Amino acid sequence: MFTSQTPEEAVAGGQVGAHDWRLLVCLAYTDGDTSACLPRKLLPALSPHQKVGRVPGLRGTLWRREALCELLHASRLVPPVRGLVPVCYALPAHAAHLTAAAHALPDTAQWVVKAAHSGKGVTVIDNRKLLEDLRDKRLGSGQVVQAHWGPPLQVLGAYVSVRLYLLITSLQPLRAHAHTHGEVVFRHPPARGYAKMQGRVWTWTELVSWVGRTSGEEATRAMVGHTELVLATLALAADILLPPKLHNLRRASRRYRCEGCYQLLGIDLVYNSSFYPALLGVSGQPDLSFTESHLAAHNPHALGRIQVAGDVLTLLTREAQVVPQVNEALVEASDNLGVVGVDCLISHELCLTQPDLQYLLDTRRESGAFTKPTENGLLDRDTSLGLQELQEGGGTGWLFYNDSYTAGQGKMAPSRNARITDDQFVQMSDTRQTAKKKKKSGFTMIYPSPVGRFYDQVITDLYHAVSFNTSTAFATAAYLLTESWRHVTRDLHSLVTSLEAHYRSLPPGVTPMLASLDLNENEDIEEKWLKHQEQGHSRCMQDLATAPYLQRIILVPDIALVPTFTPLVTTYWAQVEYEVIMVQVTGVALHCQAEARLDDKFGPSTLVNHTLGLGENRVVLAVVDIGHSEPWTLNTYTLHLTRRPPPIPSPDITMNTHQICALKQECELRIAPSEPCGLGMESSFNSWRDFLAHSQSLPACPQGNIHGRWMVPCESCERRASCDWSRTLWQPFTCTHPTLSLHRLRHCLHGKTLVFLGDSTNRGMLYALLERLNGTLTTWDKTHDLRVIRGANQGHTTFAFAYYPKFWLPSNQRPVFDQTLYQLLLRAGPLHNSSDTVVVIGGVHWVAAQHLHMVSSALRREGLEGAKVILKTLGAGFHVAAPGVHTVSLRDHSRLLEHSMNLASYAHHRGYHVVDTFNMTAARYRHFLQGKCACHFHQVVARRKPGGETVYHVEGEINAIYTNILANAICPHHLPAR
Repeated sequence: MFTSQTPEEAVAGGQVGAHDWRLLVCLAYTDGDTSACLPRKLLPALSPHQKVGRVPGLRGTLWRREALCELLHASRLVPPVRGLVPVCYALPAHAAHLTAAAHALPDTAQWVVKAAHSGKGVTVIDNRKLLEDLRDKRLGSGQVVQAHWGPPLQVLGAYVSVRLYLLITSLQPLRAHAHTHGEVVFRHPPARGYAKMQGRVWTWTELVSWVGRTSGEEATRAMVGHTELVLATLALAADILLPPKLHNLRRASRRYRCEGCYQLLGIDLVYNSSFYPALLGVSGQPDLSFTESHLAAHNPHALGRIQVAGDVLTLLTREAQVVPQVNEALVEASDNLGVVGVDCLISHELCLTQPDLQYLLDTRRESGAFTKPTENGLLDRDTSLGLQELQEGGGTGWLFYNDSYTAGQGKMAPSRNARITDDQFVQMSDTRQTAKKKKKSGFTMIYPSPVGRFYDQVITDLYHAVSFNTSTAFATAAYLLTESWRHVTRDLHSLVTSLEAHYRSLPPGVTPMLASLDLNENEDIEEKWLKHQEQGHSRCMQDLATAPYLQRIILVPDIALVPTFTPLVTTYWAQVEYEVIMVQVTGVALHCQAEARLDDKFGPSTLVNHTLGLGENRVVLAVVDIGHSEPWTLNTYTLHLTRRPPPIPSPDITMNTHQICALKQECELRIAPSEPCGLGMESSFNSWRDFLAHSQSLPACPQGNIHGRWMVPCESCERRASCDWSRTLWQPFTCTHPTLSLHRLRHCLHGKTLVFLGDSTNRGMLYALLERLNGTLTTWDKTHDLRVIRGANQGHTTFAFAYYPKFWLPSNQRPVFDQTLYQLLLRAGPLHNSSDTVVVIGGVHWVAAQHLHMVSSALRREGLEGAKVILKTLGAGFHVAAPGVHTVSLRDHSRLLEHSMNLASYAHHRGYHVVDTFNMTAARYRHFLQGKCACHFHQVVARRKPGGETVYHVEGEINAIYTNILANAICPHHLPAR
């Protein structure tokens, strides 16, 4: 840290001469209006080599929350300023404006209420609550109310804000630098006021890298580009707003522009889901403190703060000969320049003054240039208007430091009382330089910029506000446009943009901030992991940088992942054969305080089973920090495991000699001991064509639970691999379930309301029937609540669904069956006491006789005794042991078969229709689709039409078959007696 003594006090005490200091770092929480740093009257008397770390007027313009809000309110007609900060209102001054704005918004609009002082937290309220608080005068003086910035960016399930560091070293003309170090703050949800999460440590570079990995390179460019634009726009606004604060300071009849001032700002940003930042606040005294424990743990924030402080000093005290480079650039960049007092003609586009030339030299010097020999330039050390390199002979190099640093001749030296030892400083430096190949870190000049054309409109709008007095905040800067002794930022903008393009050539689409970020620092992790592997270490690492990564993924049976595993790749693909219905999976964390957990941060961390349905299965491994009361998610790895369907024989086996095989149950899941298992030949059919003809000749089944079996053509029933499972059909012994034509289905369902009560298997039938009826499925959601779909079948059919049971809730919080049914009937109404009201009840294993009894009672109570009730019986599932779901043994499956048959008998007794799904799903239990329960025989996939519209399709041949049986039950050939 730096001394609290002012130069005036130091001179008075005889510690240093009046001009024997070079840099004053001010730590007082003022903006230079008092003598806490340097009296304002002494600012114009500074020598050219002396710099003071405070720009007067900042606190009353940008630093305080209400000041920033006042600026926005006064500049609401200035587009660049209006776009910096979400609309805000400082109370009580803007109470009337806030009330008017709130009345124009819906009740769901959100506002952020900030306390008068930073660090007091925020409250997120909706528009209705805001109006109530305004009416009841519950909002206090000094509070700031700000419009919410939209859907916030979430990182690993948490909200984040970012603190970046902006260094302004010149005003009019402007010079501003952004540091590569930034601090990411993880925050709790809005309900907790975005309170800071303790312990999560990310840097700005890590956040940008994460965005690139999860959303692509374009998202990275957008995020960094938008951020740089906001920072540069803020600096350009400050460039106009701050100089007038010094209007009473003059030097030789010229208004003083604080040539010896600089300011380090902390810029707080929050991003929306489109990676666009909103400015939350500006700190003129950003916190650069740290603790010894943070240093010992190599905390990136602590190391970054040390780097920021050191880089400020390095940049401001940099000594480099840059005249040759500026000479060369001026010659190359423009052929229509003059120099006042040397060669300035009326035909020249611009004549540079001596302060302009000094600004160009300082700009190049601060960018970290190296000397390049040139000849015949506009500037020469012998003929450049007597300009001298200010660092040469400009004092003895005295710096005002306190107990952390002492004054030294041309360098900084740690004092004896410094809290950071030499060894610690070397260790920190080594930590920051672990990568073999890194981009240069530190400050990057963002204005002037080689992409300065991006700011053309910003500058035009800002100076338009000054010229035409469209903002009271900018009106005081009008005098800047009347001074001729030194050009303003607008005058030099085109020139400095050309010069920077000459100095810093960037690829298309790359900005200085993007070029400065070390997005390849992940190479460090790769190298550490490879070294860890080469040394044969199976144990974890202590390096904090490895915390978000896995050192390996374990799959049993072994499955080859694509691409080959490395810690930095978080998404993998693989294919498994049809016979593999379960895989064991876990991950091994690279860091000792991290674990890999299945699904989410509360999942199991050991080797556990994961069911693999046909098609794509998504397996998620969350890397969590376990050093807290509640684990924190640091990273996620996703495995896309595709289980292939049974292979289709080639050529078509039905064209050659083949057999017709029947399947009632699999031998591995033999639920009916008295029935045969496995494939058995049906000798009554000579060919698949004969079987199809026989099936079509059978009468329609009167019920949906007629005993049947699966039929499939095979080369040989003894070899399952020779069967064409894509042709499989469910065939009752004595009848058939014909496929209803679309015309008949639409005519049958005209005027009907179909009410489905059950779990996801019931929901799958609803959507399959809806897609068949409408020809397409334009909306779909995986609802676990109540949903009513009106307007199907050209407006003539209504569907309603309620999920039951909500097994994930505590037993004392689950809605009871009859209450759920009552709410569903109420929402689906109006209902008719006839077969135009169809109630479908069903689930995997939960349905019991008492549920059917409650259905009868509810329909009688509601006057709907004439409604048609259809029971979907139980279904196969839960036969694979997996975490989070119960497991059903073979013996229990036999009991479920008996229970399902009893349910069907009870339903018939009450006059209900039955659709039996247990026999057909148990016989083909291997054909389940994605889901832990192994009970889903349908899935909904999204498809994009040529015009860009998204539609959905219900996949699953088994679900399609029993949905057709359901349609036959709703639209029968004859009605059974009640």
